[in-house]
Amino acid sequence: MKLIKTFDGFLRGHFNFESIVKSVLALSVIQLIAIGLGLNLDFSLLTIPLLYFFTRKTARKVEPSAVAFFAHYSLAVLVILLPSLFPSKFIGTVVFAYVLTYLMVLYKEMKSIPSSSSNQSVLGFIGFFCNYLIARLIVRAIFFVVLYIFADFGVEYVFIQTGLVVTVLLFCLFTLLNYNDKTNEILVQIPTLGVSKIEGNALTPRYEDKERVIITFFETSDDFLANSFSLEDLADAVNLNKHEVSTVINHQLNSSFYHMIAQYRILHAKKLLQIRNNLTIEAIVEECGFSSKSTFNKYFKLFVGKTPSVYRNQIV
Repeated sequence: MKLIKTFDGFLRGHFNFESIVKSVLALSVIQLIAIGLGLNLDFSLLTIPLLYFFTRKTARKVEPSAVAFFAHYSLAVLVILLPSLFPSKFIGTVVFAYVLTYLMVLYKEMKSIPSSSSNQSVLGFIGFFCNYLIARLIVRAIFFVVLYIFADFGVEYVFIQTGLVVTVLLFCLFTLLNYNDKTNEILVQIPTLGVSKIEGNALTPRYEDKERVIITFFETSDDFLANSFSLEDLADAVNLNKHEVSTVINHQLNSSFYHMIAQYRILHAKKLLQIRNNLTIEAIVEECGFSSKSTFNKYFKLFVGKTPSVYRNQIV
């Protein structure tokens, strides 16, 4: 039981967007090595349950459990080994059914993810992965029908497979580069909103990591828009304790929890004012999690330099 609880904690700490993309990248590299060695093992199938758990967590805030993790990956390993254990031309239909099932589940879960600006990278990556799965299914279907039923048309499946895996690998690299640039841009913007950032060489790697995790949370989640969102909720979300979170915000970011959460709520409010002209100021106050209109106006003027009404009139 203790081992299971420990692994549950490990999963909660590692199922974030950047870790998922790096894991998919690593598995793509392993698959290319397997292809180069001539191994009839499709390691890229291990990315499917990984994306399933991450998509479910993003959509429904459901953390993966150790039991569910082992169950899904046991099935994935079995499907990977099937072509070697039972070298039949029809065994591909099992793989086809496996991928199709996960594809339908991924699409269902993805529909529940809010299409906010903070989720653009997540939705883009999951959408790309679903299209990758569709491409796999189409290629497998074509090769099964043409190659095994009619005739050999001179193209090996391994070449198509290599092309798909390389595409995933390059997309992962692009996503990581874009994601890191985006996070760095936010860290640079923070001082203009009243939060000072200490020079990088004054930070230890430990505090850099914690700072990055907190900033990434505010950039990739909308949970802080809930009126009841607390320091305890933030600590749970970034897998740190309250003291660690408070220390990083107070000493590394030279801010406070309430000041920082107000800052990101105002960023969200600015986007709403720009794209949703039909919303009243009162509706925006509620959607951004502020307790009152006066508090909202105070922070808006602090961070933006003008009132919400003036800001809206200037951008219309």
